[in-house]
Amino acid sequence: LGTRREREAIAVKKSGGSGLLVVALLIVLAGVLCRTDVYGAFLRGAQQGMETAKSILPALCAALWMTACLRGSGALEELARAAGPLLSAMGIPAELLPFLAVRPVSGAAALAELSQLMARTGADSRASRMAAAMMSSSETVLYVLALYLGAAKRRAPRWLLPCALVSMAVGMIVSALCIR
Repeated sequence: LGTRREREAIAVKKSGGSGLLVVALLIVLAGVLCRTDVYGAFLRGAQQGMETAKSILPALCAALWMTACLRGSGALEELARAAGPLLSAMGIPAELLPFLAVRPVSGAAALAELSQLMARTGADSRASRMAAAMMSSSETVLYVLALYLGAAKRRAPRWLLPCALVSMAVGMIVSALCIR
């Protein structure tokens, strides 16, 4: 039957699936009681989701392409070397710069950077703990703005991007200070 941890993981998986089924059945029941065409509403929602996905695909591709270009060109490593003294003065390890550069653009790229950082320095290192705290206290600002503004078919207000970047920077700095 495996270890206790494996049995607990299996129990969590089983209970999570049944909980989802209960929620889905409750939603269908509520729709039937309110005399709503549940299947029709589901299909309309799925169609709107597909239209949204189609409208944001160009912005998503651009964000992923930009991340790949930064990584492939070696620009992230050069930036880390140049900004190392400034980061060190702030108490942030220089090896965090590739993570800091991709976090506003792509959550997947930031997670890959975090994984590589942990493999290089160890999961309990100061740099890894700081990057993990920064990961959880910030958002992929450029991706989210492209996603939501693309879906809404609107241009960004003048101060939206600067305010979003400042708020992300504050979250990262505070998380770094907490780990120091």
